[in-house]
Amino acid sequence: MREKARALMEHNVDRVKQMGAETVVFSCPSCYHTWMEESNSGLEMLHTTEFIKKLIDEGESSLENRP
Repeated sequence: MREKARALMEHNVDRVKQMGAETVVFSCPSCYHTWMEESNSGLEMLHTTEFIKKLIDEGESSLENRP
């Protein structure tokens, strides 16, 4: 079913790009891996842990305990 999987991936990538997204964030490790290895989308792809680290590094969020 590789052809069906490839067609679905192309559809999903096209739809994400139509929405104007430049970055896709995945909580599922398997989905993240599949998109990284199979899509060749040109989109930035991050696992949620990478996204959170990016927000912290950019000063957009912190892990400080706030009252």
